[in-house]
This record gives sequence, C-alpha cells and structure tokens, in this order.
Amino acid sequence: MQETFRPVAYKMTKRIGISKMCIGNKMVVALIKDSELAVKIKESIRAADENAYILITDSPDMAYKVISHKKVALLIADMEAGEQGKERNLVSQMIIQLRKNRLFLFLPVILLAKSDEYRIQAYCEWNCMGYYSKPVCMEDFSKKAGHILQAQLSDEQENMFVIRRHNVRYPVKGGELIYVRYFERALHLYMSSGDVFVVDQRPVQMILDLAQARSIVKCGRGTLVNLIYVTEIDFGKKEIRLRNGDVVKLGEAYEKELKEAWLGIDIM
Repeated sequence: MQETFRPVAYKMTKRIGISKMCIGNKMVVALIKDSELAVKIKESIRAADENAYILITDSPDMAYKVISHKKVALLIADMEAGEQGKERNLVSQMIIQLRKNRLFLFLPVILLAKSDEYRIQAYCEWNCMGYYSKPVCMEDFSKKAGHILQAQLSDEQENMFVIRRHNVRYPVKGGELIYVRYFERALHLYMSSGDVFVVDQRPVQMILDLAQARSIVKCGRGTLVNLIYVTEIDFGKKEIRLRNGDVVKLGEAYEKELKEAWLGIDIM
C-alpha cells in the first residue's frame, strides 16, 4: 500500500532534537536520504554560514513538522527521500502542501533530483529558488545557499519593535510573542519567555502595525495570536490552544480569516 503525505497539527517535543542553541541562528532543514550526500550538504551550508543550525532528516513528515513549528530559513529537499513508486512522491506532496499555506508561500526551497524530471515543476509551479541534478556540484550549491541565507534577516533583526510604558522603552521580538489580549484598558503581551508586558490604553492594531509579522493574526475582538505557537484549533468549540498551555477564544467573525491562515485554503 502506497503512503500518502498527510500534514497534521503537531505538538513539538524534545524528541525532535531542536534545542535553544538554534534560537537566533538561521535554521536549515535538509530532507535527504543519502547519508553521504547529507554530509556534503552540511559541509556546504557550514561554508556558506558557519552559524546556521542544520537539521538533517530523511522523513518528509518530520521536515513538515519542523517547518510548521520553527522559523526555517531554507529547505533543501532530495526528491529521492519521498519516492513511493513511479507516480507518487511524498516530497512533491509536501512542497505542494507548504505552498498552499501562505505562511510558507515564499519559503526558500532548493530541490535535488536524479535528473531534470522535476525542473519545470520546481521553478514554474513550486516556486523553488534552486534545482540541482545529481551528482550535485557542491561549489555552485554552496554559493546558491549562501546567497539565500545572506538575503534573510536574522531572528534578532526581524520583527523587532519597541513598546513604551511609563516612559520606559522595552524591546520586543515579534517571533517571541505568543498572543495578545486587550482587557482592563490595557494590552497584555504574552511572551515565550513567560513574561507579560502590559501597555496601557493602546489598541491591538498597534501591535500588528509594529510587529509586521505574517504569523500574527487577529482571532477575536482585542485578541491576537502568533500562529507559530498554535498547536491546535478547535473550530467547533471556538478554541485556540497554544504551546504554553493557554487557550484563547476564537471569535466567529474572525473564523474564516484564521482558517485561511492556519490551513492555507480558501474557505468558500
């Protein structure tokens, strides 16, 4: 029986092997089956960016899980890692699923393959930034990967904004913001560190304007969530479960927009 790639909402655990060491570094996911090629890819990425955090896996399911929960700067995918017969490939299914979600519409992807079979699809349909037939010219590959990584801002540079309370300014990283609630005439910003920043008499729109992050969306009147930290959305109960254990209510008026952002589909 042939396997089909089916993305689901995962909870991140320590078993994935992503530690706090990668926070602040650019993360590269390499979906590669050939261990010898994996070593060469890792060396090439290190040559392009010595601080890059590289996760190597031969499972499309694992790659999708990590991309869904971590900020990934580059996906390198070997088509051989997903072969399931002549007419089925789990890697192509995974990439198609990623491109359906607007959070990953522009995720940089480099494809590797045995031949030019997927080249047209890679550039014209899957919006890939590179395609290499085997044997891969590692010098060209390293240059391409380096250009992609250098063009992206680091976590510290991206989505950083400043909030002010009682004439004291606090720097906030949008990537560490879990959710925002407005109550008792103040904004409450819940951070991944466990801290809660309180800003008096400011609208939630201010955070949207300051953060400039596609993953931060409205889910209710006076409430924002960062989709990066969402583990589950129960559209029946109108509840959003977050990685820190908190549950946020989903407003009916925001359900369609959130479905599109979370599932990457257009709801009729």
